[in-house]
Amino acid sequence: MAKREVITALDIGSSKVVFAVAEYVRDNEIATEIVSHGVYSCSGVSAGTVANMEVTAKAIEQALDSIRKGRYPTDDVIVNISGQHVESRCGRGLIAVGGEEITDVQIEMAKMAARQVDNLPSGYEVVSVIPRDFIVDGKNSIVSPKFMVAQRLEAEAYVCVANSQYLENINRVVNLAGLQIHKRGLVPSALVSALSVLTEDEKDVGAACIDIGHGVIDLAVFRKGAVLYSASVGLGGSSIIADVSNLFNISELNARHQIETIGVADAEYLDKNEAERVCSVESVSRNDSTLSKFTRGELADVISARLDDFFDWIKKQFEYVSSRFGLRIPSVIFTGGVSGLNRLAQRANKVLQVPVRIAQPCYPARIPAKLAKSEFSTVIGLLIYGINYLSNEEHRNIRNIKLSWIDRLNDWFDKLKWF
Repeated sequence: MAKREVITALDIGSSKVVFAVAEYVRDNEIATEIVSHGVYSCSGVSAGTVANMEVTAKAIEQALDSIRKGRYPTDDVIVNISGQHVESRCGRGLIAVGGEEITDVQIEMAKMAARQVDNLPSGYEVVSVIPRDFIVDGKNSIVSPKFMVAQRLEAEAYVCVANSQYLENINRVVNLAGLQIHKRGLVPSALVSALSVLTEDEKDVGAACIDIGHGVIDLAVFRKGAVLYSASVGLGGSSIIADVSNLFNISELNARHQIETIGVADAEYLDKNEAERVCSVESVSRNDSTLSKFTRGELADVISARLDDFFDWIKKQFEYVSSRFGLRIPSVIFTGGVSGLNRLAQRANKVLQVPVRIAQPCYPARIPAKLAKSEFSTVIGLLIYGINYLSNEEHRNIRNIKLSWIDRLNDWFDKLKWF
């Protein structure tokens, strides 16, 4: 019988923290099952950066309390990183093979060589390296060079780099919550969100996955089945909420409710009657309790203006990808909590001039209904990353974990030599 393994993921977001635990059999998606999860609101993170260690650690503890402690390990978690302190680079490593057959060891050596990136900013370090393809004696686009005879082997890779102090703070806040991060368990949110929502065809032909969360927009571009580029910016749903709150003098809680219930990506998608419909919301004025009044069209205009900032940044990323990699983005997939905004896909299609779809996590096949939502794309993607990119030796055997308490009980009985 194949061994069942277990992996734990932690998504530290700008509005909430999410735990998810999966049991799986490697190379068998049917046998993958998300067996536990926990969600707790968090106000300690701003634009991807931990702004309040104590509040964030407490939120992590609360989310952890809601999953079944004891049965599953939570001391070796995979955690997302995001925001302005996380960037991507292109890595390229070359090793000599000397006319011999290429082995797994040499492939790993080429991957390690690809960690050396040019123009690494001061105070930054390499977090993860994912090979895109290999070059064998000058021949490009080799997916698997193993067993080939060659003089030299090169690896081209996607390299994630991040600010060292930012990484230290992520480690510290997780440690404060009583947990440990996996030795290779810091992963860019942009990458993992894409893993949970992009189809194999989209990853192969080329696509951009854009996760619009509460405090950060994460973008990842795939081509030929591999991640090509990623970027993040400190914009998101909180920016829209703040605009609506400030302009109409209402609380952020009420602003969020209005955006989610009657908000639309552009007033042009409203007919005249709907655009002129007046909304009355309790004001936060320090004077007598009053109502703030605005039309649905005015609300749409505020949302649309902030979306313009989002799209301007996205277009700049597309321009960079085109100039750097020669790829014109053929399709865009939006996910994340803000992707549920009414008419976002139509507005994005008009502005970006590419096919657009809104996506929820679709991998693995059996996702609990509560997690099959755009706002959970990151935590689901963290599990997929762990299963696909971390080796067998780096996972725990679920059978051993489940039976460990029985072993301890037996040991205790063995020590009671009554007869």
